[in-house]
Amino acid sequence: MDRRTRPGGRNAVGGMVTALAIVLALASALIEVGAARAQEEPPPEPVPCPGTTPPTITGAALVTFVVGGEQFRAVLNDPRDVGLALEELAAGCDAGIPSGALAEGDGGVNAPHGWQMLDTVFADFTIELCDGRPSDIDADLGSWIDTVGRFCPWSASVVAVEPYGGPVEPPPGEEPPVSTLCDFEVVPSAPVVVTFVTGPLPGDTFKAIFADPAPIAQARAEAATGAECGFPSGAIIAGDGGVNAPHAWHLAGAIMVEAAIEVCDGAASYVDETLPDWLSLGTYCPWGAQAIDVQPLAGPSPSPSPTPSPSASPSPSASPSPSPSASSAPNPPVPSASPSAQPSAPAGTTGTTGSVTALPNTGSGPAAPRSGGFAWVLVSVALLTGFAVRRRRTVRCAAIPQPLARRR
Repeated sequence: MDRRTRPGGRNAVGGMVTALAIVLALASALIEVGAARAQEEPPPEPVPCPGTTPPTITGAALVTFVVGGEQFRAVLNDPRDVGLALEELAAGCDAGIPSGALAEGDGGVNAPHGWQMLDTVFADFTIELCDGRPSDIDADLGSWIDTVGRFCPWSASVVAVEPYGGPVEPPPGEEPPVSTLCDFEVVPSAPVVVTFVTGPLPGDTFKAIFADPAPIAQARAEAATGAECGFPSGAIIAGDGGVNAPHAWHLAGAIMVEAAIEVCDGAASYVDETLPDWLSLGTYCPWGAQAIDVQPLAGPSPSPSPTPSPSASPSPSASPSPSPSASSAPNPPVPSASPSAQPSAPAGTTGTTGSVTALPNTGSGPAAPRSGGFAWVLVSVALLTGFAVRRRRTVRCAAIPQPLARRR
C-alpha cells in the first residue's frame, strides 16, 4: 500500500500538533498566573536589626540614605542609632525609619538639597504624613517645613556610613540649626503659668496652668533652651480661667506630650475663630507650640478652706437649706449632723486628701463655683496622663503625632 494513501496518517499528525499547541497554551497560562501571584504577594519584611553591636564609629555619623532611587544625608548623634545604621549596612537588616525635624539649608551635609534633618533617629513607627521622597520636599519645601515639620521616609535604606566631624560653618547671616534634644530634671514645683506661641499672628500666644512637676520641668527647659520638649495638651474649657485673657477659653489639666492625634492641633487664633467646635472636641494639643515663658501662678497661696471648731454651732450660712447661691453650685451641699460641714471652697483654694492636691481655681465670676468636684477631674487627668511623661526624664521627638501607621 502506498504511504501517501495510508488511512488516518494525516489525521494523526494533525492531532499531535493540536495537542502540542494545547499543552503549550496551558503552560503559558500557568506561567502568567504564577507571575501574577508573585506580584500580588508582598515581599517579606526585612528582619529588624538587633541593635546590640557596638558602633565602630566614635561620636556622630553621617549616613547616606536611598529612597525610591533618590539620596539624602542626615547626621546621627545617638550611639545606638549609629550602631543600627552600621548593622543595616553590613547585614541588610532593618534599622528602622529615619525620622527628623525639617529645617531650611543643607546643613553642610545634604547638598544639593536645600533642607536638612535635625536630631535624626531611627523610629519603629511614624505617621504616613511625613513619608515621601527627597524630591517631594524639594518641590514644596515651605509646605513640608510649615505643615508637616518632619521627614520620615518609610522605605529608606542605608547605603553609606562615615564619621561626622561636626557642623560646617554656616554662611554669613545664617544661624546654625538649634538642637531639638531636650534634657530636664524633675524637681518639686508649685503650679506655674506657661506662655506658648503657636504661630505668627498676635492671637497665637496663649497661657496655661501647669501643676505636675514633670511637665513643668519640660516647659522650663524648652523656654530656657529653645529645644523641643514636647507640646502642650489638655481639656479645652470655656472662659479664660483667670490666666488666658484675651482668649475666651483655657486649658485644664495641661501637660507636655510627645504625640497626639492631629485633630486637636491648631493655632490659638484658629481656636478663637471656631471656639464652639473646639469645645465640642474637648481637647487642644498644638503640635508646633513653643514655650517661651514660665512664671509662678499668681494669686493667694493654696490653703484649705476654714473649718468651724467642733464646739461652735453651725452658722446659718453653713446650713444645708437650699439658697439661690447654693442651688447654682455644681455640688449642692449634703445635709450632715457634723458641724464641720462647709460650703464649697472659694476660688484660689485647694482641697487636699492624702498626697493628692486639687488644682487651684484662679477664675472669677461664673467660673468660681467650679472649684469643687470639677477640680478633682482635672487632677485625675493630670495624674493619669502625666504618668507616661514621668516615666522618661529625657524627651526625644523620634515619632510624632498619631494616628500611627505601621512602617513599610
